[in-house]
Amino acid sequence: MTNRVDVGAGTSVVLDDLAAETDYSFYVVAYDSDQNESEPSNFLLYTAHAISALTLDASIPGTMTISFSVAPYADCHVEYTDTLSPPDWQLLALATGDADGTVTIIDEVPAPGGCRFYRAAVDFLDDFETP
Repeated sequence: MTNRVDVGAGTSVVLDDLAAETDYSFYVVAYDSDQNESEPSNFLLYTAHAISALTLDASIPGTMTISFSVAPYADCHVEYTDTLSPPDWQLLALATGDADGTVTIIDEVPAPGGCRFYRAAVDFLDDFETP
């Protein structure tokens, strides 16, 4: 499939709807006011990440909402630890990306002053077992 993105006079663009673990190739052309295009640039080959960065939201008192993106319907899990020295990662939740690949987990945060660190991973094995 071929798609074009016209950035006008811009010199950059952000593509935020790429499917995880999918290979893409890109090239750039310039055009003048008469719509005459230059020769294409060299191809850039790119594989989209399997998982996005985590977004944390503590706007609801006593909870932490953890959101991220994976491939649609991908199985994944979220872990937490209360300390990083040394970390003691514990399973918080197993999850599956929705049709858009969005995952949202709500954690009941410990008492005020408590601190948690989170990480998430895509589960490439069908039989992920909880500890």
